[in-house]
Amino acid sequence: MITIGKDLICSIRQGFSYGDAVRTEPLALGIALLLVGVIVISWSLSPIETDEYDLVVREEDLAYEDWNTSAPFVAQDQLFVAFEGPGMDEPIPNGGDFDVRFWVNITDPQGDNSTFRVDFRREQTPIMNVTVEQRGTGLLIADPVGNWNDGPLSIGGVTQYDGVYKVHLYTWGAGIVYSIYPPDGILNYLEMYVVRVTIERPQMNYLPVGIMAGFAGAVIAVWALRTPTAKRTRKVQRTR
Repeated sequence: MITIGKDLICSIRQGFSYGDAVRTEPLALGIALLLVGVIVISWSLSPIETDEYDLVVREEDLAYEDWNTSAPFVAQDQLFVAFEGPGMDEPIPNGGDFDVRFWVNITDPQGDNSTFRVDFRREQTPIMNVTVEQRGTGLLIADPVGNWNDGPLSIGGVTQYDGVYKVHLYTWGAGIVYSIYPPDGILNYLEMYVVRVTIERPQMNYLPVGIMAGFAGAVIAVWALRTPTAKRTRKVQRTR
């Protein structure tokens, strides 16, 4: 493609320098195919990033006093915490902007704590909002963006140490737990994940099409601009 591009530029220069008649229709076709090829090649190579959640640990059927879990992580892992949301058929009146509030405390291997406040509010379906109340040195937490209208911040962050990270989930008290996890206040699951970012190029199958179109367009354009082999003879006037 690079060689053909150089030939195309040279042919354009030569064609216009010698005043040759340009084959306009093949030239237009060649340029069009070349542009199509460049566009298809660029599109086929465009990456798409997706998040994959790899489950590290899952605790099930936890009584309120035992909403805990832990697992080893490696520094620079993207740690993510998930738990069963509360039942809110009968929201608890509190006079505020939320119906149910939880706290998620993450303790790093050095004993420092990061604390997230998780508020649930019931509209047509339960929605939640996450606030960072404390930042520990062992977890790099992204800055919150927005509020209820812009969606929640993930519960977690990037680990800074190798070692075991511990999670403790709690709410106002055992009395409220029986209302939001009826009838016996059992939390069905508490999980920790590693989030991995994968890069895919799903349009790679179209790369050969783009290369062929660009190659064909360049060849046609070079041919359309090439100097004719039959050179014009210059008339020389003899002097007597």
